[in-house]
Amino acid sequence: MNLHELLVLLPALMPVLILVIIGMGFCATNRPRVQALRRLTQILGGSVRRFPWIVPQWSGSFEGLPVTITLMPESKHSPRELVISTKQPCAFRLRIVPETWSRRLGRQLGLLRDLRVRDPAFDERFLILTDQPPHAQGFLSDDRIRRAVTSLFDLGMTTLTMDRRGMAAKKSHYPLSDLEPSQLLPVLQHVRQLATR
Repeated sequence: MNLHELLVLLPALMPVLILVIIGMGFCATNRPRVQALRRLTQILGGSVRRFPWIVPQWSGSFEGLPVTITLMPESKHSPRELVISTKQPCAFRLRIVPETWSRRLGRQLGLLRDLRVRDPAFDERFLILTDQPPHAQGFLSDDRIRRAVTSLFDLGMTTLTMDRRGMAAKKSHYPLSDLEPSQLLPVLQHVRQLATR
């Protein structure tokens, strides 16, 4: 193939070259995350997604509970997230996030209607949103459940959601050290406690 033939083919090969370069970038960026998930596999078994370079994911079991750990990449409108999820369905929707001054203001203005569980420390610390307050009230009336939720947030989780699809504990802007088994195992313990309530 001479230089003239190569120049004629170049416009047709350009999209392929661009995709290869982008793929290599994802591969290099996610390598430490994939390696951390593989270390978890050595301890808990399970498996890392076959082609984990775009969205690394570990699937396995923790003390009999099927669990998935997904490392969502950063995008224009959302930070990178560590998502620990189960498929244990919940009869109601529940979302728990830390209380902030802006959420407190929203509640005072009547823009947010959150659930109160009559535990002053818990109510002060968290904003609780649900579609079925009586069911969520009953669930959160258990002191062990409130302690597990508090422990998840103490370990750095930023959101806890439960619904018919399952449960997800999320942490935004996680450091690479959070993927070490010594950091993930306590989080998995509290996720299991909540999922098997």
